[in-house]
Amino acid sequence: MRAAVLLIGAGLSRECPAGGRLPGRHRLQTALTELGYYLRFARRSGLLGDADQRRITTLSAAVAGALAAQESRSSAAEDARRQSDHQEGVIVPREVVKSEGAPNAIGPYSQAVKANGFLFVSGQIALDPRTGQMAGQDIKTQTRRALDNIKAILEAAGSSLDRVMKCTVFLKDMNDFGPMNEEYGSYFKELPPARSTVQVAKLPRDALVEIEAIAVL
Repeated sequence: MRAAVLLIGAGLSRECPAGGRLPGRHRLQTALTELGYYLRFARRSGLLGDADQRRITTLSAAVAGALAAQESRSSAAEDARRQSDHQEGVIVPREVVKSEGAPNAIGPYSQAVKANGFLFVSGQIALDPRTGQMAGQDIKTQTRRALDNIKAILEAAGSSLDRVMKCTVFLKDMNDFGPMNEEYGSYFKELPPARSTVQVAKLPRDALVEIEAIAVL
């Protein structure tokens, strides 16, 4: 026959498996009830034997253990919820944008992608969409063609140059910064977007400049 421990507290009798372990909330409630009984008895009478003291120690440990387990379960549930939210957030609806007014992609990428109210435009070099050839050999002509390509993609997506939030300019030679900047400024006359300009070792088709953009829709 299964061994049992009789818990007596506040006139209430309960039976639980040996060691006084009840599952979950019932275990905590039972231990609290009995512990309260012992503490009230001690306060009123001032008489507690060694067995009573040991029982109080055991009950206190049981309460602490149950509370720790409950906190651990709550923490695990919260971690699981956050992980679920994170995983759900990874799947973002997106739409590929293609414009005939800009050159076709020359690699495994899209001209632009719409996502969460933003438009991410791939880097554009001075490819003429009609001929597929580079437009001009000077930095101003190439900057103008790259920005015209970006403009066409923006408009195909329902955005525009004045809705560009950030551009990144890649220059083959930083000595071209001045003339590039002059041509670039003619496209963003008021409230120009944020921008980074960096020099790189080489660009596709040996281009002098490549420009990418992020815009809102």
